Amino acid sequence: MMPSIHITLIPSVDIFEQTKDMIIAFGQTTQITPKHLFQFSVCVTEALNNILEHSEAQIERVHLDITIEPSRLSVVIKQKAQAFTPPHNDFTNILAISGRGWSIMREWLDTIEYTHKNGVNILTLAKNVSL
Repeated sequence: MMPSIHITLIPSVDIFEQTKDMIIAFGQTTQITPKHLFQFSVCVTEALNNILEHSEAQIERVHLDITIEPSRLSVVIKQKAQAFTPPHNDFTNILAISGRGWSIMREWLDTIEYTHKNGVNILTLAKNVSL
């Protein structure tokens, strides 16, 4: 059985730091490298930021199901909220204040899937890792 954890978060100022710390602590129980854990945690916090910023559902709980397999990190993030449109263009303006998150996610992750079903945003992220 693969290690997995379910986390329910109430959006707050420290949701991003809490999430990053939980992912890294959970990942440290495995042989996943610190570099892969860092990249994965950055991508998950960026995804949370986008869901909270663009879905206009700041008070709804966020559910994360994180699974760590020997060669793969994955998370399914769910939040009851209006749909948002993940950007599909690549980041080109390195001087912009924002907009780099999805490009970084595309660079560091192997899977990014978004759907909105029954009033719930569902974002699946996965990173293949080699031990």
